[in-house]
Amino acid sequence: KVLEALRSACCISDEEQPWSKLVEAHIPGLLAHAVIRELLHSEWTSQTLVVEHTIGCGATEMEVGACVETSDGNATVHTRELNFIMPVPPAPLCPKCTSVTTQCRIVVAGGHHPTALSIQTSTVAHDVPFGGCFVVQVRDELSWEEDDDTCVATKSVRLIFLKSVGWFKGAIQSNVMSEQAKAGESFLTILKTRADNASTNSPSLHRACTTQKGMVWEVQRRSTLFHSDWRAPFMPFDGAHRWRWLDASHSRHHWISTHAKRTDVAKANFPPLTPEGWQMSGRWEVSLAGRDQGTMDIDGWQYCVSLFTKGEKGWFKCKTGKMCRRRLWTCHFQEAPEVSRKAPEVIRKGGRGRTI
Repeated sequence: KVLEALRSACCISDEEQPWSKLVEAHIPGLLAHAVIRELLHSEWTSQTLVVEHTIGCGATEMEVGACVETSDGNATVHTRELNFIMPVPPAPLCPKCTSVTTQCRIVVAGGHHPTALSIQTSTVAHDVPFGGCFVVQVRDELSWEEDDDTCVATKSVRLIFLKSVGWFKGAIQSNVMSEQAKAGESFLTILKTRADNASTNSPSLHRACTTQKGMVWEVQRRSTLFHSDWRAPFMPFDGAHRWRWLDASHSRHHWISTHAKRTDVAKANFPPLTPEGWQMSGRWEVSLAGRDQGTMDIDGWQYCVSLFTKGEKGWFKCKTGKMCRRRLWTCHFQEAPEVSRKAPEVIRKGGRGRTI
């Protein structure tokens, strides 16, 4: 059943279920050949990028399956299955930990001089309520320009519901996206550590600062169709939208301080985000990237009937007959000095396979 669920999720196209981009960063000094070589190696250890990242997120008792190669003339493709135990954030009806199965697909493009790498994982949690009803898919993409050691890293997530979960759908989606946003920051830290190590081992390499593009959606609602008193969503059923500043999945943005009060955050006219380990290298600005295509008004707003509208199709330039609106803000950040990093665990041998 697990394999069937993973296969079903992988067959869903990007048009049917779009991805939500959580991370976009530029990492100077991250060498393509080093990252690709370790991921295509026949044996994975605790130092392998995917394994180190998973352990860093709290995984224990990890078993790494054998590599299955399905390469063609255009790309090298390796697939593995990972099984491990993962802690579960405190939530009603949820256990403290769950067994997890992840199918990891590594795709390397670029022939003899690869310049693009995709790490796509499809994950099922076995012991949480409705765990068999949804699959969490993550796509980490790394790309390099020719003759340039700067890596462009992006992390995108989507949640595939295979069966109905009723009223729990919103809570599941919010929890998953929140945890994946944290995982994205952890993944970025590991990539920066590899870049730092490369520059240390090769003094000729100049290690510039890592930069990250911050993205946050601002959402608002008005009292009635006949009013223009746009403000932070205020209806009880608006849920996380009442925070006003949201991530790509329209959940409370993970860069909002855990100590912040919702009422204070909702009053802010500029994104009140304070990412740990990063400092602003510019200022927050409204993205007007789609204005020429007629998808937004002159101020970057897009309008819709409901804040729970998914994808891009339900958002329009015209506000007539619409109660809600949103716009995207962006800002560039650079890594702050002396960011603490967590060291990976050591490898140990297991029973029915290789346990890390």
